[in-house]
Amino acid sequence: MTNREETWSECLRITGKHIRQAREARNMTVEELFRKSNVSEDEYRRIEAGNDPNPDLRSIVAIAQTLRTPVDGLLPARWPSLGAEDQTPEA
Repeated sequence: MTNREETWSECLRITGKHIRQAREARNMTVEELFRKSNVSEDEYRRIEAGNDPNPDLRSIVAIAQTLRTPVDGLLPARWPSLGAEDQTPEA
């Protein structure tokens, strides 16, 4: 696993942690949240566990809406650079 992949994995883990904390703060079970957000159980559990390498934006938005929280409240404060880092802009 490259450093970039490890950093991305950490961001996914943090997102899952934030989702779990928001869910627990609202006294919702996993089952209540995936049903109310219309996200499959399997997908929801992968997202909350931080094990979905490419979570669907629609699912993240649906979860945030169900939790009545802004999407950015579920995401990490910092993200890794996902683009080419060594490219110089063309003049």
